Amino acid sequence: MNHSQKFLRMLCCALIVSALAVIAPASALADFSAVVTSSSMRVYAACSTNSPSAKLSKGTVVTVKSYSNGVAKISYKGKTGYARVSDMEAVKSTSSGSSSSSTSSGKATTVCTSDARAYKSASTSAQSVAVKKGTKVNVLSTSGSWAKVEKSGNTAWMRKDALTLFADASDDKDSGASSSGGSKAEQVISAAKAKLGCSYVYGKSGPDAFDCSGLVRYAFKQVGVSLSGSSNSIGYNAGTKVGYSDLKAGDIVCFDTSDGGGDDINHTGIYLGSGKFIHGSSAAGEVIISTMSSGYYRDAFCWGRRVL
Repeated sequence: MNHSQKFLRMLCCALIVSALAVIAPASALADFSAVVTSSSMRVYAACSTNSPSAKLSKGTVVTVKSYSNGVAKISYKGKTGYARVSDMEAVKSTSSGSSSSSTSSGKATTVCTSDARAYKSASTSAQSVAVKKGTKVNVLSTSGSWAKVEKSGNTAWMRKDALTLFADASDDKDSGASSSGGSKAEQVISAAKAKLGCSYVYGKSGPDAFDCSGLVRYAFKQVGVSLSGSSNSIGYNAGTKVGYSDLKAGDIVCFDTSDGGGDDINHTGIYLGSGKFIHGSSAAGEVIISTMSSGYYRDAFCWGRRVL
């Protein structure tokens, strides 16, 4: 290998090390587990950006074999590769067993981003208990939009979007839509999604039961925005009016579900992007996610209200 080739190889390695982050004590010699914290971590077959690579999704637990100057040699499903340590975070477990995005072998301590619920199984129809914002739990494994968690020896299932480790990961998130209000819009959506499966009760605005406007008021209150009144009041007075084609994630969506066919707003929800919204549904009897790109809710849609 001549001098130029050596220089290019060093340069390629340097490109991988774009951000330094210590994920374990420098004196640690044993293998340890780390969880992918970036939205998509690139893993290279060798210490070169020209080498074959693959991506690991957020939440995947890998085994770190060694690391130096911001580059970690990792093991995943019996294969080794190289990735930036800035894309990972050390977790409690030192297990070197294989793991995947659906069954992780590590324990990642994370915090609830808002009041949420812990379910007996990965279903909003399962028996559940309330979990307060700021509660620390250990993530044992993940499956789709759910995370199996442990606290004080007890296990349960929680929505991933209610946990800091997975706050930006959701099967329902619109990856192409921009969120009005940036992080505040994302926090509103996260607060609402944490209430999926909670009972619909007319006149309630949480923390464990909601009607449609109650859910909207509750979610926006989490970011310091106070909304008052019924769906009709919110639909005519909150923020500024926007049309369907201009909706952004975090906007309030307003509907007339009466038979009159007018603009008498009697139902509201929060737009998620990709033609979906979250709302307290009297028909379903709980907080659910529905489509509004076609069908019943598209016909009933009147306008959106942009508050953030």
